[in-house]
Amino acid sequence: MVGLELLILSTILFSFSMGYHYAGAVVGSAYGGRAVGLRLGLVVSSVLVLIGTLVTPVSRTYSNLYSGSFDGYSSILLGSFIATSIATYFKIPTSTIQIFTFSALAPALAGDGSLSIGILAVLMVSWALAPILSYTVAPFIMRITPSKKWPLLLVMVFSALALGTNDTGMAASFLGEKGVSRHYAAIMAGISASLGLVVWGSRLARFVGDELGIQGERRFLAAQSTKIAILLILNSFGLNASMNQTLVGALAGLGARGRAIRNILIGWALSPVLGLALSMLVYMLLNIY
Repeated sequence: MVGLELLILSTILFSFSMGYHYAGAVVGSAYGGRAVGLRLGLVVSSVLVLIGTLVTPVSRTYSNLYSGSFDGYSSILLGSFIATSIATYFKIPTSTIQIFTFSALAPALAGDGSLSIGILAVLMVSWALAPILSYTVAPFIMRITPSKKWPLLLVMVFSALALGTNDTGMAASFLGEKGVSRHYAAIMAGISASLGLVVWGSRLARFVGDELGIQGERRFLAAQSTKIAILLILNSFGLNASMNQTLVGALAGLGARGRAIRNILIGWALSPVLGLALSMLVYMLLNIY
């Protein structure tokens, strides 16, 4: 029972961190384009995240990535939670998918459970393609993008729903493998992610909207339109990319500050390794105590 309780707590914490870490990808552009106030955007998006979570079955992709013990599952989620929180603090909109995947290497390397190399290979292809494609395509999409605020609100709605339908399922997936109803696991993850978005989502939402040097609703709309197009194309091929990395790639292609982009790229390189190290540390502590 202790193992299940820790897994539930780990799921709640990781879902909470996903909420605030993806606030930039969900609300940042609408806020930066002055289509919505920051607080209102966060609150509305939090409701949509929960709705998106409830209407979509929990994906088995990530539970199929790693199969192991309660300690293994909990160490992955806790390591991912800490690494995601650190990335949020340093304003690095990175990929929780990458952090989660590298965190899953820790118990597998320790001999606890197994890791699917096939799924890992598919995910790695997505990581490489998404920001490169969005960086390349964004300037062309901006040529046909109108200078209007209201489409930014529609994109914010779509992004919030996508966060609920896609990403929170990653946090809830392990509970379904350990006897908890997938429906209840989804509710738990959705509520936690919604709260996280409201509680600390302002940090990365402000970073995307105010600190990257992008101005005007047209550029923000072009970046978000690029993000959606790239994600839909990759998803149609069974590939799952990061909203954050796809959006940042588009913003870089539209003239975001070079220094900020360099810092983000460094964060992209370090955050998965940090997730692995933290997951290994948590796994060792769980096995000691």
